[in-house]
Amino acid sequence: MSAERVYQMAQAMQLDAGRILEGIICRRVHNSDHQILAVDDAFKICQEENVKLAVIDSILSHFRSEYIGRETLSERQQKLNAHLHKLSRLARAFNLAVVLRLSFLRRGGAYFLELRLGEYDLSMLPGV
Repeated sequence: MSAERVYQMAQAMQLDAGRILEGIICRRVHNSDHQILAVDDAFKICQEENVKLAVIDSILSHFRSEYIGRETLSERQQKLNAHLHKLSRLARAFNLAVVLRLSFLRRGGAYFLELRLGEYDLSMLPGV
């Protein structure tokens, strides 16, 4: 979500948009390894900034694009599993909410979770 969109939403709710934007820390990642490192850094940031909400947009997209095909499925799932468990530890350690955004496809007027071979069923994770 862009800062512009957050600003628009805050204004629509008649909130101080500038103050809300000051309270947002944004980090853009470029691949799955960078995403994993961002979560490692989040432990320090959460402690310093008293973060109470972490939103990970399109958590699976880098993993999907970098680990293609059945031969990489095991490695992808192992890395993703470790990544998700690290997010769970982050949430417990700092009593914060972690929101994971997944990709959705629109088909015939309804929304469906995009499922692919080896896709994680995040609802199966403890505490989700």
